[in-house]
Amino acid sequence: MPTLTEEKGTIHFAKVDNSARLQRVLEVLLDHKPHTTREIRVRADVCNVSTDVCELRLNGYTIICHQLGRGRFEYTLMR
Repeated sequence: MPTLTEEKGTIHFAKVDNSARLQRVLEVLLDHKPHTTREIRVRADVCNVSTDVCELRLNGYTIICHQLGRGRFEYTLMR
């Protein structure tokens, strides 16, 4: 359990090499085309796309996010 003296703003994240979940999300994004949250969720069989994208970013991937409308987003892996 974290204490009040621990550094704030850091998270634990999976390494993509050891995570089948992150590898599935990355596989969807590898075409470098925009993909909606729903498309990623269905194709990669994951629950929380924004968290998975955050973890991929922490693994060194550059992924941009565009808001399409209220509560609708798309993600693109940059080259």
